[in-house]
Amino acid sequence: MAETERNNYVTPLGEFYVGTKHRFFGNRGPLHKDGRVVRPWVNKRWLVCVTDGLGPPDTFMAPGHHTELFFLDEATALAAGQRPCFQCRKAAFNEFLSLFDGLYPLESPRAPAMDEILHAHRLDGNENRRTFEAPAHELPDGVFLLVNAELWLLFGGALHRWSPDGYTERVVVPAGVVLVLTPRCSVDVIAAGYRPDVDPSARALG
Repeated sequence: MAETERNNYVTPLGEFYVGTKHRFFGNRGPLHKDGRVVRPWVNKRWLVCVTDGLGPPDTFMAPGHHTELFFLDEATALAAGQRPCFQCRKAAFNEFLSLFDGLYPLESPRAPAMDEILHAHRLDGNENRRTFEAPAHELPDGVFLLVNAELWLLFGGALHRWSPDGYTERVVVPAGVVLVLTPRCSVDVIAAGYRPDVDPSARALG
């Protein structure tokens, strides 16, 4: 199966699509059947990983294996509900976990405890995507908003329109309350100092 036929790319809203551009990948367990994503998650450990060590595309979505999910950048992955992987992104994981623990004190083992809190912030009791509202001026760079049914990254004090191929437009941040897509606990971690990777197309907009 050609790579472009697989719907294993993920938007900031957590929706799956067929794509080609990515800086990170991750997994949530085996989500696929016959080369297509058919369920949103299996376990609560939603990781975002570096692409080093990935095999060729024809090895992706092997039967009984975890589903390789791809993200435009880390900001997109965090908005979709992922968090840094311990094995391949140890420094990022340790920073994220330390900041998280300072905001949401964790019982040992801390990583599974963090995943439980993250999961409660990702989905509501009916497993629908959980969002929240906040004043735009109180939000940190690196979080995603839904404005006029479109996906926007807050970065560099402005909004950047997300697309599968990169960021395409830069506009001023709206006044007042906005709808936030990035899970609340991840927003808090970003506000505390974690800096997610952002695709260079955002910086290119000025």
